[in-house]
Amino acid sequence: MKFEKVQEKIVGFVTRLQENKVIKLVSTSMTGLMPVLMLGAVCSLISGLPFGDGYKAFLDHSGLSALMSAGTTITQLIGRMGSLEYRSGSG
Repeated sequence: MKFEKVQEKIVGFVTRLQENKVIKLVSTSMTGLMPVLMLGAVCSLISGLPFGDGYKAFLDHSGLSALMSAGTTITQLIGRMGSLEYRSGSG
């Protein structure tokens, strides 16, 4: 009996939380940004692999270094825009 009451309260709270417009907006936005964030993470990992100078030279000569840098920069800019948006809205 007691467990069922607690469960009903928790389910009610979670249902109201899921219906909240702000929570829905944040969830949808993060879901939409996930591919861009993953691309930036992969670019950062590939450009930062510790294979030595030959690997870095290969990335530079093939043009992949600039591509990886652009992917990482775009992701960082998106993060900064979100940070600036948060700061401007909080004060």
